[in-house]
Amino acid sequence: MSISKTPIRTRFAPSPSGFLHLGNIRAALFNWLLAKSLGGTMLLRIEDTDANRSGDNYAAAIEDDLSWLGLDWAGTPIQQSQRTTEYNQALQTLLNNEKAYHCFCSPEALKAERARQLQAGQPPRYSGVCARGSVQEAQRRLNNGEPAVVRFRMPATEIEFNDIVYGSMNFDGGDIGDFVLRRADGTFSFFFVNAVDDALCGVTHVLRGADHLANTPRQVALLSALMLKFPTYGHVPLINDVDGRPLSKRNDRDGMSSLRDLRKKGYIPKAIVNYLARLGHTIADNQLLTLAELASIFNTEALSKAPSKYDGAQLAHRQKEATLILDAAEWRSWLCSVLPATLVDNPVFYEGARENIVLFKEAKEWAAVVDAENLQFTEAAQQALADANFYHAALAELQDDMEWKSFCVRVGSVTGKKGRELFLPLRAALTGRTDGPVMGPLFTLIGKKMAHARICQHT
Repeated sequence: MSISKTPIRTRFAPSPSGFLHLGNIRAALFNWLLAKSLGGTMLLRIEDTDANRSGDNYAAAIEDDLSWLGLDWAGTPIQQSQRTTEYNQALQTLLNNEKAYHCFCSPEALKAERARQLQAGQPPRYSGVCARGSVQEAQRRLNNGEPAVVRFRMPATEIEFNDIVYGSMNFDGGDIGDFVLRRADGTFSFFFVNAVDDALCGVTHVLRGADHLANTPRQVALLSALMLKFPTYGHVPLINDVDGRPLSKRNDRDGMSSLRDLRKKGYIPKAIVNYLARLGHTIADNQLLTLAELASIFNTEALSKAPSKYDGAQLAHRQKEATLILDAAEWRSWLCSVLPATLVDNPVFYEGARENIVLFKEAKEWAAVVDAENLQFTEAAQQALADANFYHAALAELQDDMEWKSFCVRVGSVTGKKGRELFLPLRAALTGRTDGPVMGPLFTLIGKKMAHARICQHT
C-alpha cells in the first residue's frame, strides 16, 4: 500500500455494551498495527449513542483493557454521545440539499411492506413512498406532531470503492433502498454517526469485520452526498469457533472469548497479541514479537479472505512461550496478586516452578504444594505411594538443611531402591503429584518440618 501525504489515522470504535472479546481485540490490534506500520496513529471512539445498552463501566473497561495490552490511542477518547451537534448539522445539510427526507410510514406499514416483498421473492427494502412527497408537506406534518424518521435518499447509481482485503467492490445503489439516519425518537443510526465521525475526525483507514461490508456502500454514498472524504475500508473475515459460528461472548464454550476472562485466568498481553496478530494475518516469523516488531512487519496484503478459526491450544502455546521469558521482576508483577509474598519474591520458587506455571491456576496449585497443611493427592500420586517401611526409612534419613539429591542417595542406600522406584514415591508423598517442577527447589521450599509431617502420614 502506498503511503499518502495525509497523516495516517485509523480508529477502533467499540460499543460500550459489554466487555471486549477476542474479535473486538483483533480489530483494535489490526487497526493499531496498520497505523503504526504507516507512521500514523489510532483513535479510540466510544460509540455510546444507544443509552439503553451503553454503560460507563464498560467504557472504562475498554480503555483499561487496551492500555493493558499496550495499544495506545491519540488524544482523548471520542464519545459519540457528546457529538449530537455535529450529527444534527450533517443531517440538516442532507435535508437542505434534498439528499434526505422525512418518512412518516408507521412501523406496522413497514412491517406489512416487508412481508409483501418477501412473499413475492423480493429483497425487503423501503419502497420510497415518502421520498416522493414535498418538503412543504413534510414540514406541515411535522408541525402537526406526526412522528417521523429521516431517511437518506440512496442514489440509484453504482457505488464503487476499493477494499483493502477484497479489492475493487461494486454495488448497485438501486438495490439498497433508502435507509434511516435518525429514528423517530431522535436517536441516530449506526450507518450515519459511524460514517460522519470517520470523516470529520480525519480517519484515513478502517479495518473492521466482514459483517460490516454491506454497510460500506451506504456509508460511501452518504459521505459522498455530504462532500466528505470516506476512509479506505478493509473488511476482515470473522473469527469462528470450532463449530463454525462467529466467536462471541454468547457462544463462548471454554471461557476464552472475553479478554476479561483471559486476564482473570492469567494470560499476559504478549501472548494474546502474538496469537491474534497471526489470526487471519500471515506472519512468517513464528517467534514471540513485541508490538513494535509486529507493527514493522504488518502487511495488509497478508490479510486472509477466509474466516479464521479460534484455536485455544495455540493461544495456550503462546502463553507458555511468553511466561518462559519473564524475568524475576516481570514474574513478580504477573503473579503478585495470586501468590503470597513469601513465594513470589523467593528466587528458589521462581527458578524451580516457573516452567510449570502457565496460568494463575498452576501458580496457586504449586503454592499449595509448598504451603498446604492438608496435601491434595492426584490419582497417580496415590498409586505411586510406597509401603510404610519405605517411609520409615526415609524419615530416619531426613536431616536439617538437607538437599534433595543427598536425601535421595541416603534413602536409596538404606532401602535398595533406585530410579523411579525411589524418586516417584518420595515425590508423591511430598507433593501429592507425580509430575511437576524439579524436586530440588521444591524440597528446599517445603523444608524439613513440612517434609517430616507429610512423610509421617504414610508410615
